[in-house]
Amino acid sequence: PAVVLLMPACSETDDGAGNPADPQPTQPPVALVSNDLSGTSSAMGYSLFRQLVADKPGENIIISPWSLQSALLMATEGATGATRSELEALLRLETTELETVRNEYLAVHAALTSAGGHPTVTSANAFFYDSNRLQVNPTFTDLVDEHYSAGAQDLPFVEPSSRQAINDWVSDQTNELVPNILEEPIPGDQIFYLINALYFKSNWMKGFNSDFTSDDGFR
Repeated sequence: PAVVLLMPACSETDDGAGNPADPQPTQPPVALVSNDLSGTSSAMGYSLFRQLVADKPGENIIISPWSLQSALLMATEGATGATRSELEALLRLETTELETVRNEYLAVHAALTSAGGHPTVTSANAFFYDSNRLQVNPTFTDLVDEHYSAGAQDLPFVEPSSRQAINDWVSDQTNELVPNILEEPIPGDQIFYLINALYFKSNWMKGFNSDFTSDDGFR
């Protein structure tokens, strides 16, 4: 899974003032895991990204296929009939068993979030629902907890404290970089939220020497 980042176009030949551009550092090859999970994530992510770019020409767009896949996989686990078929098509699971992807997800999630010689990554899932609006099958809550580490929380959505509880959870998981995910009161027809919160922190591959940096316009 990858976060796709689209930046404004920059000239490869000069900096806008006629000066030659600095040589770019050679990037190491990206090691891709060859399994059903990475394949379905890439296919869905690229497809969605192309649609977003087409809908918002000229804008900067960043998405996390991992986050989308996390939430949609949990939704698929609880779906049946035509809804499940549509979700499986969206996730490119037509020829892949959900059980296979489920087990791979758990392994990749553990590798991403374990302490080690890689950037800091927090990927957290949660299932918030209102038992006054939705009767939840315990089998589903057990499954998403076991395979997606998504704790289930029953909240009375009519109470303002429920919106705050969801926002606080997201804020905690993202080191306060996303302080609010719900700006307005929870709508009366909203019965649950499946959320993935992703936090990533890493040093630049080629660090900036402060002696050679200054505040200026970006081109």
